[in-house]
Amino acid sequence: GKAEVASTGPARNAHEALIQINAALNSGTQLIFGLRVDGARSFFRAIDKDKSGALDRAEVARGIKRLGIQATDTVLDEVVAAIDANASGLIEMQELVNALQDPRVAMAAYEAAIAENDDGGVVAASPEEAKQALAAIHKQLTSLK
Repeated sequence: GKAEVASTGPARNAHEALIQINAALNSGTQLIFGLRVDGARSFFRAIDKDKSGALDRAEVARGIKRLGIQATDTVLDEVVAAIDANASGLIEMQELVNALQDPRVAMAAYEAAIAENDDGGVVAASPEEAKQALAAIHKQLTSLK
């Protein structure tokens, strides 16, 4: 696919944040927490502070900040939800790699999950609605394998 151009300034939404993360990671090797970072996998390893093999929201927020990307707490929550395809509350390496490979696909799945579980008059999904929807998408995707 065609590379999307990163906007400047604070990320206004999760899609912009994912594009800015991609742009930062593809701009050349940099040091984050003393580790060389030149892509999604090395970024994941650098920001996995507790070396658990999964990223929590705080680790993602710190990593995004280290890349020089500004985002509100709401945007950070959206980024984590959009990347967390299996709705586990933690981000595994492959989820991060997939989301950064194609931010449009990650955002489409996230938005579909919210729309599918919307309870009528509520414009934004609750974290629980988003988690349920993403779990349903993950179940559908894994059944295709």
